[in-house]
Amino acid sequence: MDNNKTNIMAITQEPGKSTLTIQNAREDHTGNYTCINSMLNATSTYVHVIRDATSHLSKNKNDVTSTHPTPLLLIVSMIVTIVIGLIFCPALVVPSLATIILLWLSILNSE
Repeated sequence: MDNNKTNIMAITQEPGKSTLTIQNAREDHTGNYTCINSMLNATSTYVHVIRDATSHLSKNKNDVTSTHPTPLLLIVSMIVTIVIGLIFCPALVVPSLATIILLWLSILNSE
């Protein structure tokens, strides 16, 4: 892994949870990322970083095109992330109850 990539990555760890954060992800960050847990087998995921596809959308408030995700999309995304994380690398993705409550509140407030 080249040094330019490692300089902008951060791994935070909490009991039962590790999070990899890549600030200002670029296309060259695309690749395999592996989670290694001392009690489980290592698991990898392939991350594909693409350019912002919504930057060309109109910012006119009368425009019918919306770049905001719907509440249903947020719920489905959260469930898929949790299930995949729990199956493949429970140490990487274990949401706290507070995180889930905050997400639900933000969804309810956006309607």
